[in-house]
Amino acid sequence: MTKGVYAFLAVLNNPTVRKLINSSSATCTKCGESHIEVALDDYVGISIKRRRCMKSRVFSRVVKQTLDASGKAFGVTKEQLKDGLADPVIRRGLTNVLVGVATFGVSKPQTVGAPFLVVWNYTNACNLKCKHCYQDAKTNSLGELSTTQRKAIIDQLDEEHVASLAFSGGEPLMSKDFFEVASYAAKKGLYVSLASNGTMISRSVARKLKGSGVSYVDVSLDGASALTHESFRGVWGCYEKTMTGLRNLMSEGITSCIAVTATKNNLQEIPKIIELAKNTGVKRVIVFNFIPTGRGKLQKAIDLTPVEREQLLENVYDELVTGGIETLCTAPQLARVCLTKSSV
Repeated sequence: MTKGVYAFLAVLNNPTVRKLINSSSATCTKCGESHIEVALDDYVGISIKRRRCMKSRVFSRVVKQTLDASGKAFGVTKEQLKDGLADPVIRRGLTNVLVGVATFGVSKPQTVGAPFLVVWNYTNACNLKCKHCYQDAKTNSLGELSTTQRKAIIDQLDEEHVASLAFSGGEPLMSKDFFEVASYAAKKGLYVSLASNGTMISRSVARKLKGSGVSYVDVSLDGASALTHESFRGVWGCYEKTMTGLRNLMSEGITSCIAVTATKNNLQEIPKIIELAKNTGVKRVIVFNFIPTGRGKLQKAIDLTPVEREQLLENVYDELVTGGIETLCTAPQLARVCLTKSSV
């Protein structure tokens, strides 16, 4: 299989092939779509009435032959390849990789044409007063983009083949046009997720999120107790609203995660937060680094020491391996901990 992989990568790295991919990644003036996207639709059997130029038809045949060859090189059957590419987000991600190869050549690690994921701080408005807010979000926010401008940004992400868009803030649900813009992004084929404090997610809002094409929501929870969470979030009574929001998401079948920012204030409660996630049915907990910007500049003393962070990362790894729940961390040092503690 190794020889086949190297042969396939050599073909991809050929200047003529790269030039062909590059020219086919732009929107065709005759078809109104990029030839790569149309070719991948053809490969998985998506039948859409669309204008097709001769170059598009020829390129679809080339892509079919190339994907079949790549499947053989990597030991993947045609059926498995088509099943994987049936997901529009996967097709968008593959397009991104191919554009990266066309632009930069085959490399290790591979440079892609655009970010796979864009995190959009959608608004500076928020209904909480978190001590660590790197955005320094306020209750009201002035001078933000219009709905038309926001949709224009989605169009740009779509044209660059970005695969996933995460709405963050502030609290995105504070924006009246959030559902309209999220739905617009989902219809473009982007994987849409939301970072929320959970307090505004009633059952009807959860239902509306699902209907708008939001596939994933991470809910911020900084304590296993109301006292810890609320003292950090700056609004008394928000803990139960957050937990209710999380339960509403679960009831609507939206993939949900608990996001916790690790500080000296809640370090000892993180194992309890993980247990809370298990008891609630949440399948993932992500531990975020404290970032000393925004209001966080005034809270530098609560950041973890190197020793505390190392112990936390070891606990995260142990829970990931044995705890029956997906525990992750944004600290890059987790990769080193995984390598050193793994027996594989």
